Amino acid sequence: MRIYLSGPMRGLPDMGRAEFARGAEALRARDHEVYVPTEQPGGKARVGAAVRMALADNLNWICERAEGVVVLPGWRHSRGARAEVAAARALNIPVWPLPDLLLHGEAAPQVTEEAGMGACSCPDAAASRLPVVAGGEGAEEPGQP
Repeated sequence: MRIYLSGPMRGLPDMGRAEFARGAEALRARDHEVYVPTEQPGGKARVGAAVRMALADNLNWICERAEGVVVLPGWRHSRGARAEVAAARALNIPVWPLPDLLLHGEAAPQVTEEAGMGACSCPDAAASRLPVVAGGEGAEEPGQP
């Protein structure tokens, strides 16, 4: 599957590269094609027009190529990651927390709200600060019949 890996960057040591690298390695070990923002030419952008261009490139990849988006812990505290999740949700592209996808594959519960509010399927979510997810099989999206 073609996966976009989303997570916080700004304000983190080395733009969160270590966390992105670990996530990408785990996904690639499961034969996924992974787009990692920190591996892209704009991955070092910190301010201004460079950040806009990097986000535009990332959103373009999600819109044109992604079959899924996977979020790293802390994603809901990142404006960029929230924008990426919102774009995926608007396009009906599934969004999974990394730990859930690694444990349960595509059957894992999806992130259903851009802000990350709701109940989590993971028993250790509070301790690990994982994104909050709702539902699982048969869950309805807000505003959907």
